[in-house]
Amino acid sequence: MADSSNAGLTMLHHWNSNGFYSYQLLHSWHHDTHLDFLEVDRTPWLILFSASRPPIVYKWNRVLRQLEIHSHLPDAIDVWMVKHFHVNGVLHLCLTRFIGDSRVMRWEGQQFVEVQALPSRGSKAELPFSVAGRLYLAMSSDYSFSRVYLWESAAQGFQPFQELNVRGPRDFSLLSEDSKDLLLAASFKGNTLAYQHQVLDANDAVLNHGAIDNWIAIAPEVASCTAAGC
Repeated sequence: MADSSNAGLTMLHHWNSNGFYSYQLLHSWHHDTHLDFLEVDRTPWLILFSASRPPIVYKWNRVLRQLEIHSHLPDAIDVWMVKHFHVNGVLHLCLTRFIGDSRVMRWEGQQFVEVQALPSRGSKAELPFSVAGRLYLAMSSDYSFSRVYLWESAAQGFQPFQELNVRGPRDFSLLSEDSKDLLLAASFKGNTLAYQHQVLDANDAVLNHGAIDNWIAIAPEVASCTAAGC
């Protein structure tokens, strides 16, 4: 387990059957905002994001049994959050920025290479997720509607798919219950909202500009009942 700190020590912790204890100091006083664990060629990696310097990519050293700095992500300052995902088995990253464009990067065997920039002014949260074989990306905004993107194979990138009327989300979660897929948006400026995935019939798809599905907001009491299993 890694514990990032905005004003202190960023530490790797180890479980010893009784609890988590300090294992490795990564660095201190760099205003870290987010981190993401992932595997590359069956080796654990950690990407640590900071408000004061470029993101650091750590790689696990099996001999020394600790994380070592592998590289830095270039031109990736002021990143608020990072999430990884796979497209046809290829590792990708999405770097969310509050100011400027967010970035999608692809692993090219030796390094991450930028493949797409996404407008994301005011974004502090994101979630790449798959439903019914389609890859989506939910991205928050503090200044306007949040947005869902859809991965288009032909373009090899995300395309705008749908706006969500929720402002200031700080986290997204996907919940599947009773054959229903719900996207939960925890808002900093209001109630947590739930959006249910809906597959459209042919007539509705025509009215929806050809889209075969969408996400519809459901009533708060329905969302609470679904989450509680009632």
